[in-house]
Order: sequence, then C-alpha cells, then structure tokens
Amino acid sequence: LWQKSLRTLYVTMRDNFMDCPDRERAQWWGDVTNEMMLTMYSLSQSSYHLYRKGVGTMLSYVNPETKVLQTVVPIKNDYFELPCQQLAGVCGFWTYYMYTGDKEFIKSVYNSSINYLNLWSFQDNGLVKHRSGSWDWQDWGSKIDIEPLENAWYYYALSCVKNMAEILEDKIIADEFDEKLKKLHTAYQMLWAGDGYKSADNEGYDDRGNAVAVLSGICPEENYAKLKNILLNTRNSSPYMEYYVLEALCKMEEYSLAEQRMLERYKEMIEEDYSTLWENVIKKDGTSNHAWSGGPLVIMSKHFAGIRPLEAGYEAIEIIPQYSIQSSLSCTVPTVKGYVTLDYRTESGKTLVDVTYPEGTETILYLPQNAVVTANGKAVSAEALTGAEYITLR
Repeated sequence: LWQKSLRTLYVTMRDNFMDCPDRERAQWWGDVTNEMMLTMYSLSQSSYHLYRKGVGTMLSYVNPETKVLQTVVPIKNDYFELPCQQLAGVCGFWTYYMYTGDKEFIKSVYNSSINYLNLWSFQDNGLVKHRSGSWDWQDWGSKIDIEPLENAWYYYALSCVKNMAEILEDKIIADEFDEKLKKLHTAYQMLWAGDGYKSADNEGYDDRGNAVAVLSGICPEENYAKLKNILLNTRNSSPYMEYYVLEALCKMEEYSLAEQRMLERYKEMIEEDYSTLWENVIKKDGTSNHAWSGGPLVIMSKHFAGIRPLEAGYEAIEIIPQYSIQSSLSCTVPTVKGYVTLDYRTESGKTLVDVTYPEGTETILYLPQNAVVTANGKAVSAEALTGAEYITLR
C-alpha cells in the first residue's frame, strides 16, 4: 500500500501536480495539498519546487477585486473556486512551513490567505455563512454534512493563519483571528448531537466533518471517546477525505483503529494487481491513478513509524513509533535536515531499535519496554534507557 501510494503520486507529477494522468491533467488544489504532504515523506527536496510553482501560479491568478483563491488555474472562465479545497489549501501552507521552515514562503502566501478567509462572514448564531463558490463540492460520495465540515475547515484555516501571524509578529491579525476562533469554537458546539457533530437536518453522522473537527482543534478532547466510533465505522468519505479521517484517528491516538480502517478501506486496492490507487473506493467509480488516494503513505510514516517535525523545518524531531501495531518496522524519511531512519524488531523479549538522525538536531525517541537502542551507529547505555519513557538524542 505504501509503494502504491508513492507510485500514484509519481505518475501524477509532470509540469504540475495533476488531478490524474488519464482523464485531466489540471492542477486541482485539493489534490495538490494532499500530494505536497506525500512528498514530505517520500521524495527529495527537488519535489518541493513543484508545490511552490503551483502556489505561485495560483497566487498569480488572484483578482485583486474578488481576492478569491482559485482551485484550478489557468481557467478559461472568470474564476473557479471550490471553497473547502481552498480552506484545506490554506492549512497546507502552514503544513509546508512546518516541514521546511521556509519563512519566506509564509510571507509569500500570508496576505492572500488573510484576504481569502475574510471573504467569509458569520451568521447570527456564530457559525460561518455557507460559501458555495463556483462548484459547491466538498468530496465525492453521498451523505455529505456540509455545515460541520465547512465550519471545521474554516476554523482550521483560521488557526493556521493565526500561527503565520505570530511567526511574522503581526499582532493585529493574530488578535483578530484569535477572536474569530473563540467565537466559532463556542458556536460550533451547538452542532454536538450526543455522539458527534451534525447539522440539525442531517439524518446521521458524517465521518468527514467529524474528522476535520478533530484535526482543527475545534473538537474538545473529552469528545474523542464518542467520536472514535464514527471515525471507525462511518464510511462516507472518498479516498480524498479518507486521509483526513485516518489523520484524525491518529491525533486521537487510536492508532490500531486507524490501521483497521485503513486496511479495510483499501483492501481491494491492496489486493488488485495494479500499481496505482483509484480515485474512489470502488474502481469503476473514477480514474485508476489519483494521488489524493495516497494518504496511507503519510499515515504509516508519520504516525505508525511516528517520524515528524517537533519544530518547523525539523529543528527538533520526534520519533514516536507505535510498537504495538507491528513487531518490526523499517522507515526512512527525507527531511530538509537530512534522512531520518527508524528500524526496530522484537527479538528474545527485547525490542531492538536503530535510529539515525541529522547531527546537531534534537531528536526525541519514545521507547518500548525492554528497549535496546542504537542511535547514529552508537549504542545508548542501558542506564539511560532504564525506566525511561523517551530519550533525547543530540
């Protein structure tokens, strides 16, 4: 599944990140955001140029009067906007910064992000007014509960731009967006219906809106216990939003449930004698090469192996493997600081852990019971490991 995710990414990269190679080769921003994240765990830094090129192209088509971030450019019509894809894209700007530490990139997208989010207005009840754009699309599939999904995306994007404001020391925007976040957080709780978030006229719970509620932080942690049933058993999402559902389960630390859902949802794609992943869960419903489907690659490397930046640009690194999921695992992540690798296996009641990390970078490694650790080729003393939940490597 990891290799199929990578292959699907690779064949959808040409002059731009494309929707797919066999139906249309346009650059859709929902696809681009997911594809960028895949590159962070599978390809060299040269692949980052394609994302920055895409961002530059999108920003060059912003009409100064409408301030709309367009989902597909170039486009022959006046504009083409899928609002939820653009909100996800604003979140992707912050993600790119966290993995690269590129402050100049943040500066380049900052004003456009603020302008776009300010196109939304609030209803009297504190929730945002629905923005349909030029295509009112949130995901393939049925049973989309738009209200909790759109509001969660907006909250997530607000949080990311507030983070940008703090990095750039723009107190005015940081304070303004903080007030919007507080207002929306309070209002969003009216959508809580006992076991999850839903709009009043929706028949049941949707996995998509509840997943983004978790990822955005608008869902309090005390609601996680009830939400996990929805995020495991509700299967409305296409592979595009499936990535965010799996991310949400991992944020809730429900790693075994994330693995269970992932293997069940991708079962046919894993077993199919075909080298890439489909646009939809059922092969006949769409194209056969769609990079938005490759989220499991990120889930396995970022969460199951647990390799991710603790500070922007991997100035500090955390490695939190889920030892209980697999008895052995091998993972390599290319970072802006150099390769980070993890290999572990269980042998004779001990877990042998071998890590490499860029010299001079603070790396926090979480430990299993009875660990034997080698770091950058040197054995870590048994004394340092005894009784420790984690060790800090420098």
